[in-house]
Parts: sequence; C-alpha cells; structure tokens
Amino acid sequence: MITKILIFITISLMMISISRIFRKAENEKNNNEKSIALSLRDIIFVLTLGLIIIMLSNF
Repeated sequence: MITKILIFITISLMMISISRIFRKAENEKNNNEKSIALSLRDIIFVLTLGLIIIMLSNF
C-alpha cells in the first residue's frame, strides 16, 4: 500500500517538474542552445530520479 502511494506521488511530481521545465522553456524569448541543453538535462534528471525512486519502492 505504501509503495503504491509513493509511486503515485513520484509520478505526480515528475509530471509537475516536466511541465514546469516546458513552461520555462516556452516563456524564454531567446531559445539558444544552452537553454535547450539545460532543459533536456533537467528532463533526463527528473525522469532518472523518478525511475530510481519507483524501482527502490518495489523492494
């Protein structure tokens, strides 16, 4: 039961983080390569961290 709650919270936080990253990228007027690279790095970090938390909660 606790693992299902933890997975639900993790997925919700991942979705919120990704939407914030896209909103931030959309609001920036100068989309240069550095800001795009930072956004991609943030998305990969959030997804990796979320998957690690989900894997650890299944033990």
